[in-house]
Amino acid sequence: MCRKSSVGGRVGPLRGRSAFTLIELLVVIAIIAILAAILFPVFARARSMARQAACMSNQKQVALGLMMYIQDYDERCPRAVNNASNADKLDVRLLPRLVGDNAFLAADPALGRPEGFLYSYIRNEAVWRCPEDPTTIQPGVLNTNGSLGIANATSYHLNLYLTGTLVDGVNEWTSGDGLTYAAVPRISQTILARDGDASDGTNVINNTAIGGALIGEQLYTRHSDHTQALRHGGKGNYIMLDGHVKTLPPSWVSPMAADDDPEHPCPGCPDQVNPNAIAFWNIVQ
Repeated sequence: MCRKSSVGGRVGPLRGRSAFTLIELLVVIAIIAILAAILFPVFARARSMARQAACMSNQKQVALGLMMYIQDYDERCPRAVNNASNADKLDVRLLPRLVGDNAFLAADPALGRPEGFLYSYIRNEAVWRCPEDPTTIQPGVLNTNGSLGIANATSYHLNLYLTGTLVDGVNEWTSGDGLTYAAVPRISQTILARDGDASDGTNVINNTAIGGALIGEQLYTRHSDHTQALRHGGKGNYIMLDGHVKTLPPSWVSPMAADDDPEHPCPGCPDQVNPNAIAFWNIVQ
């Protein structure tokens, strides 16, 4: 069937106009919504896994730097930071106390902060931060605890028990001279560092007023407790003393004894020493 033109001629056959009906449009929208509901969690998990892998990569770089330090110092673990701040801090018996003493920050002569004793081994300060750490860091913004350290500079805690030949984990003091490899019977199962609350990389307690740790914490810790960060699907990343990195749930990490901080229990952590655990905080014979 043909139709006439306005000038009396004929044109081609009539063609029907195609368009979505309202029902078809609603069906398409429903299908897109279903696909989004399925795929968005997948994308979120993939993003989380990518950040976990980035955290492990950061920790591996930290581990390599620590291993170089240990080899240079006759297989002795890193000494404890001994900052001269007047704020509350881990008691380090190795003297003298140093103004601005820190683990890994670059020197700032104008501020009076010396170079961190690990800085020559790990010059990229960004590797000390976990990508999943929710606390903010502003380069150049000092913590308010008098340490001269950058607020929230690190997401990782070092094992207090490796900081000295004499360590009291309960009362939190250390000789600070660094423990030797020979004194550690299970090197591959002993924790060197782990995911934790943010700190400024010193032995001084954090000041939480500027978005620091949820609980005031310094660079060192003695157990899996309320400052442990389970940022990766209910698990945390751990650096072991032989340099390898593991992702572990808290139930696989043995405490130093029966729950030594009952007012702040660690969710999912065992309450008793587990000799069959994957990782340990204290020196296990």
